[in-house]
Amino acid sequence: GEAGLLQRQLAAMTAISPVELFANNDVRLLIDGPATFQAMFDALEQARESILLQSYIVDRSDIATRLGEVLARKQAQGVSVRLLYDGVGSAGADPAYFERLHAAGVATCAFNPPDPLQRPGYWGISHRDHRKILSIDRQVGFTGGVNISAVYSAGSFRRTARGPRGLPDQGWRDTHVRLA
Repeated sequence: GEAGLLQRQLAAMTAISPVELFANNDVRLLIDGPATFQAMFDALEQARESILLQSYIVDRSDIATRLGEVLARKQAQGVSVRLLYDGVGSAGADPAYFERLHAAGVATCAFNPPDPLQRPGYWGISHRDHRKILSIDRQVGFTGGVNISAVYSAGSFRRTARGPRGLPDQGWRDTHVRLA
């Protein structure tokens, strides 16, 4: 490419705020939920200082239960753990799930809950947080399209159990990246 383009981009970015650039990064493409969850759980086990997790969907599933157990355990080990989830996207989750995390010391917050009484000020049903971001110790990050949901657990490359209409249920296909 053209070297001048990078200089122009950096000038535009630094005009707004300071920019931190990091060299020699490792980027790994994670195709499908099982690969993403395995890489995320491996990284979570290594957390020593902080875990910041943001997800559109956290549902009632084994993968969410497993995640909750890891987050609570890491908090008990002295790791600062914070979870931001979308109030509508995670409406299917058991409220007790978030209550247990909160009781364990995990900072939890619903983004724009569906009940306007729980959200003073601006409220709009279409004002959602679709981000899926995990940051561990400010050293390892994950982002992409995989939610904390059972539909991503099975993967989409093999047939799984029959779905609600008797058709083969393939799971949801999405991609994530791991950055370190």
